[in-house]
Amino acid sequence: MKKYIFVLSMILYCGTALSQEAVDDFYMDLLEGNNVKQEKESKKAALSAGEMLNQQIKTPKIDMSDFQKEKEDEEKDAPLRKIAPFGVYWGASREDIKNMGVNLTGVVDAKNFGYSAEDLPRAVKDFNVRLYFSENDSLWKIVADSVLKEDNSGATNALALYKKYYDFLQKKYGPCEEEYKEKEGIKIGQNGFFKALQNEDAKLSCSFSADDVSAVLKVITDDENRSGISIEYENEIMVKDYEQDIIDSL
Repeated sequence: MKKYIFVLSMILYCGTALSQEAVDDFYMDLLEGNNVKQEKESKKAALSAGEMLNQQIKTPKIDMSDFQKEKEDEEKDAPLRKIAPFGVYWGASREDIKNMGVNLTGVVDAKNFGYSAEDLPRAVKDFNVRLYFSENDSLWKIVADSVLKEDNSGATNALALYKKYYDFLQKKYGPCEEEYKEKEGIKIGQNGFFKALQNEDAKLSCSFSADDVSAVLKVITDDENRSGISIEYENEIMVKDYEQDIIDSL
């Protein structure tokens, strides 16, 4: 006890040399005892550890520009992912088409990357389909030819098939721009019309367009007195992009 009184006297005497904070801490040590002091030091240490942890764990900075760019790319490519005739998709690669179960049986136009296609998801009976891919391997054109059948001088079989699919396409794409070409003295469906079609002295076609897709329906013939129809589909956006790539390269 005498020791504590002596120390206290020395603090009072040297008060100008010690800070008020040091004096307060000394008195608190006397009043609290070792157990209370240790408990406070433990809490203080835990608080310091918590502050250090908060400093170390920082919320990661997310670069939203990557998400925005991905969204813009998706919006840009959206028209190309639309379903195309016969159940395939515009912009699909050859591998994509094969993964859909389509069999690309052979090259029919090497220059324009054209392939015969079988086992299409939504095949139409009695039509032979060709798929065309761009240089960057994206589906941009589809051509469907009906199975050619023997016809007469007036090409009445071909005209009946033409009228049937004209009505179908009009329901889907709306009105078309029809193109006639007749040989002088021979009207459509009259005797000699088939021969005029073979010689390209006559022509019958109709162009439909809707939702960035064009469809051209026309009568076709061969040299064996057979006739049928052909429907050529194109994705207009992809055609424009392909042409612009060529222009930019010049």
